[in-house]
Amino acid sequence: MSFFLEPLAGISSTAHIPGGAVIGNSPRAGVIDKGNRVFGYQNMYICDGSMISANPGVNPFLTITAISERAMAQVDVRVACGR
Repeated sequence: MSFFLEPLAGISSTAHIPGGAVIGNSPRAGVIDKGNRVFGYQNMYICDGSMISANPGVNPFLTITAISERAMAQVDVRVACGR
């Protein structure tokens, strides 16, 4: 649910403003892939509200946590740390 002016005037009605590093299939479509890896960088991940592409209308805490936990479960710590 969102405030009626939000989609009409582009005014966010929440303190939880997401976006900026959205998930995409390629660098042209987003900043990170579905595993939260930043396109063009090795071992760089984004796991915060910037990966959410739109205002969900509620506090996005649980969504951000779930997506971040999923992304970090895919990381091979030995490779990420250069071991």
